[in-house]
Amino acid sequence: MGQAADYRQNAAECLRLALSARSVEQKNILVEMAKTWAGLAKQAERLDRGDAKLKTSVLMDRIENKSRRRR
Repeated sequence: MGQAADYRQNAAECLRLALSARSVEQKNILVEMAKTWAGLAKQAERLDRGDAKLKTSVLMDRIENKSRRRR
């Protein structure tokens, strides 16, 4: 499981706990924590996509450099 999936799981757990919170304050804190975890999941997904694009770009540059040297 990736980092984003772990963060989403943490968000879901916070929401589950919020349902059984004993006070409105506890519930609000857990809901805010869930929102934070969900935001971190989105950020992790964007970083993963960015890493994939960067890796692809680096590999393409290497391939182009090798083909230039062979000419």
